[in-house]
Amino acid sequence: REAKIASMGLSFKPNIDDLRESPALYIAKRLTNELAENVICVEPNISSGKLKIDDVELEIVGKEAFENNSQFSTLNSQFSIWISGTNGKTTTTQMVYHLLKNHNIDIGGNIGIPLANLNPKANFWVIETSSFQLYYTKIAKPNIFIILPLKEDHTSWHGSFKEYVKAKLSPLTRMTERDIVIMPKNFNTNTSAFKILYENEQDLIDYFGFETKEFEVPFLLNELLAKA
Repeated sequence: REAKIASMGLSFKPNIDDLRESPALYIAKRLTNELAENVICVEPNISSGKLKIDDVELEIVGKEAFENNSQFSTLNSQFSIWISGTNGKTTTTQMVYHLLKNHNIDIGGNIGIPLANLNPKANFWVIETSSFQLYYTKIAKPNIFIILPLKEDHTSWHGSFKEYVKAKLSPLTRMTERDIVIMPKNFNTNTSAFKILYENEQDLIDYFGFETKEFEVPFLLNELLAKA
């Protein structure tokens, strides 16, 4: 079976259904011209179905799909560790996987493996998450959420650093008192989850009582968060 290619996001700006002058339309049209039925376009602000742009008909997965809670039932029933931040997400995700790979876990998300391809029989999933993925995620939540430092990034898409941070921290609003978040102290946010706050590597060393380390800065923070 041939793989599907998803063109994620068609609107000109977040939270609107205005497709006029959107650069994403050009990409979606070119992909569809070359690959036809192997391309789907995902845009949660418009309706699902067919959308004709000039002489090209796009297949749209729209807002109806995002309103269907059943699509996220597998993710919410699976114990999961989510890892996010501006820099170091992939490194930390890979370190967590390396430490736990002998305990029947699976790894995916922004690291390059779609959630649909993860093993549902794994004990738990380790998922790298981007600000774009978190922006569109409205139902699923992690059991453990590891947040690396947040810096100015992707503001042209999100509109501002404040909106970027809002997307990054959005899972906190859905987490419960049975969940855990490890996050930078300067982004301390209200949540029902148990919070472990840090300003630097030493805070994590002191909190968890780590006595040995394999790496130095800049990879020390990744190591400590993975071990945590």
